[in-house]
Amino acid sequence: MVASRRTDVRVSTREWRGHRVVHEERGSGPDTVVLVHGLLLPAVCNGHTADALVAAGYRVIQPDLLGHGRSDAPDDPGCYRLDLAVDQVRDLLDDLGIERAMIGGMSLGANLALEFAARDPDRVVAMLCEMPVLERGVVGATATLAPLWAAFRYGGPPVRALFRAVSHLPVTGNDVVDTVLGCVGVPRSMAAVLQGYATGSIVPPRHVRETITTPALVVGHTRDWVHPMDDAELLAQQLPASTLLTAHHMLELRTEPTRLTSAITAFTETAFSVDRTSSSVDDLTSRQAT
Repeated sequence: MVASRRTDVRVSTREWRGHRVVHEERGSGPDTVVLVHGLLLPAVCNGHTADALVAAGYRVIQPDLLGHGRSDAPDDPGCYRLDLAVDQVRDLLDDLGIERAMIGGMSLGANLALEFAARDPDRVVAMLCEMPVLERGVVGATATLAPLWAAFRYGGPPVRALFRAVSHLPVTGNDVVDTVLGCVGVPRSMAAVLQGYATGSIVPPRHVRETITTPALVVGHTRDWVHPMDDAELLAQQLPASTLLTAHHMLELRTEPTRLTSAITAFTETAFSVDRTSSSVDDLTSRQAT
């Protein structure tokens, strides 16, 4: 698998439910941000966002979910569901002794943040939801992923040979290229990942989303049929405490990140500042009550 070109990355391996899973850590600030990749993508897909947050003084954790990047990839579709992905991130935070964090990422990572906040809101300071996939994006996602699943599952020796060749290519230092290279794994396992997530719940239902009061920055892309701007706009309307940020195109955060990462950093700083103030007020109120 493709390794990070960044020199400040600390890579750790742990066991999770009988499988080996990998995560990266960068920075050492008191506040933690967890960035989760998209479906089939490796952690480097959020590289520029991590760069900006580390530079701003945050501790950034980037897990490779089971079936992705450098983590184990069993070929059982039952291993891959959104609720299990949330469990993996929650257990990682527990193992690292982190009680609360900002959680987010792109596509699958955005939906994971929503599911985590719906299930355990007290542990989520804020959410970064880039390219969320809601009901309107299902058609585009299905049309895109179904042929990939067929190729991974039934492509046979030609697909395996291609993947073996690509897996030996070196890191390039370009996040877009390295993200593509980092997708390459065992075709049968990649098919299982797609099948598992496709057959389970991919996002909390609308009535649940409307009750998530965690602050959220929703990043939507124009001209992206798998992650339509309609879904981002709808999510921003449904979440009670959200801000919508529109990317000029679907690769802006990977190729021209400064405008978006500046906005993400500002949102993060505000979210943690408000969280600290709220915690101080709650502590004071608790002491006065006793």
